[in-house]
Amino acid sequence: MVVTTKRVRNLKAIALSIFLLIQFHSKAQKNNIVVKDDFSSKPFGVIVTERNVKSIIKQPTKRSSKVANKTDGVEGDSIISLSSSGNYFYFLKSKNKSVFFGAKIVTSNVKFANGIFVGMTKSAFFKKFGMASVKSDTIIISDSNEMCHHNFFFKNSKLNDDRIDGCID
Repeated sequence: MVVTTKRVRNLKAIALSIFLLIQFHSKAQKNNIVVKDDFSSKPFGVIVTERNVKSIIKQPTKRSSKVANKTDGVEGDSIISLSSSGNYFYFLKSKNKSVFFGAKIVTSNVKFANGIFVGMTKSAFFKKFGMASVKSDTIIISDSNEMCHHNFFFKNSKLNDDRIDGCID
């Protein structure tokens, strides 16, 4: 069997995916995971695209890109980052498609669906989702397929930030 550069990259990607899945599930045992399909699919009330990030952030954004996969001189996929005031939205862009796959939200000017925002109290957060309060400072909201994870981090009983990952459809 001939091992090509492309096959090695695919194996590395599979290994990384398995590692991340194990990490997620080990964190799941320590943290509280709540399944909310409606929130996971539209955390900002809309499906996130490169075009509507400016309306979600409500501030000018800076765009940067990095080629993620270049083989034999042929340009591959790119990772696009749209940022503003410490908030980041990440997209995987191929020739024909751009797909949202993650974000880091750290400021209160970005509003989530359900009236969620950075800086709100932990008790208000639980009320917005109709959930009983828990002691953990990390709450993970996921879709039922566990493909998209919203990691909400609390500090001093206030929502400190949200990291969204794994949202590729």
